[in-house]
Amino acid sequence: MTTLNVNDLLKQLINIESTTGNEAKIGTFLSKYLEAADFAVKQLPIKDNRFNVLAQIGQAKIILQAHIDVVPPFIPASENKTYIYGRGACDTKGSMASMIIAAQQAKARGLKDFGLLFTVGEEVDFAGALAAQSLVKDLQAFLIVGEPTQLKPITSHYGLLVLSLVCSGKAAHSSEPALGENAIDKLISVLNNQVKKLQVYNDTLMSVVQIAGGVADNIIPDKAEALLSLRIAPRDNNDYAKQIQQLVGNQATVQEIQSLPPVASIVPKSLAFLGEGQAVKYCTELTFFKNGLVVGPGNIADAHTTNEKVKKEDLRTAVDLYTKVLEKYTA
Repeated sequence: MTTLNVNDLLKQLINIESTTGNEAKIGTFLSKYLEAADFAVKQLPIKDNRFNVLAQIGQAKIILQAHIDVVPPFIPASENKTYIYGRGACDTKGSMASMIIAAQQAKARGLKDFGLLFTVGEEVDFAGALAAQSLVKDLQAFLIVGEPTQLKPITSHYGLLVLSLVCSGKAAHSSEPALGENAIDKLISVLNNQVKKLQVYNDTLMSVVQIAGGVADNIIPDKAEALLSLRIAPRDNNDYAKQIQQLVGNQATVQEIQSLPPVASIVPKSLAFLGEGQAVKYCTELTFFKNGLVVGPGNIADAHTTNEKVKKEDLRTAVDLYTKVLEKYTA
């Protein structure tokens, strides 16, 4: 097959709409493209016609990995002399395109025992990465996770803990509030008086991100819920769900909605050319794989914006960087 240049491949990828849950078309494109490039390709089913894509040369001991879903809305590719624009340009189709071209170059140089892994669902529930955990563990592979890091290696990043805090009350007509028990009032009190007493680890961040309660203007609400989002710093081992439940006692119930542990990794000696590892406060799929680094073209500040973009120069640099990673790690 004719190898596309990284810019043309990225524009093709951007123009395949792949919002979360609608990844089958781009997964099929990737499978056919990589099969034509003589990779051993597998589609790994998730559910509802969704699947991860694994492509290998030999038995992969290092994997270049990125997610194939994007946030809505679909924004087609455009470009100028410096940038390529469009939904997914940096998050993370820029990484995908660079990884694929690098893998083709590595294969042409006779390198083997490496792979590509493209996962679904990162923007919502990490369904693809979660399903791929056992595969990566069985392969004992080192991962390079593609995210917009301005090509700097990320070795540590925050985890995410989402907790539901529910207060129950008693419904009554709003003309007779004394006959009821207002769950919203209880929730506000609990947040202001009990939850604020929580001793949070130095660099961990906690925010109330959502509140819901009540059904109508003439009903005293009998249920109210708040979502707490905690960005868990590396090396923070606190059990915040347990601690918050102890603080609120029987005034509220605490339930864990999502828990993604933080990551603390190192740059292997063979990849020292990447530079010193950095720490960031967002979370990536590396939380599921542990053994690896996060590095890719683009700036996280451009992700999820109407002006999402990636520099063409950074794409070319990323191809060279990923190719060198495969060369050094498989040597």
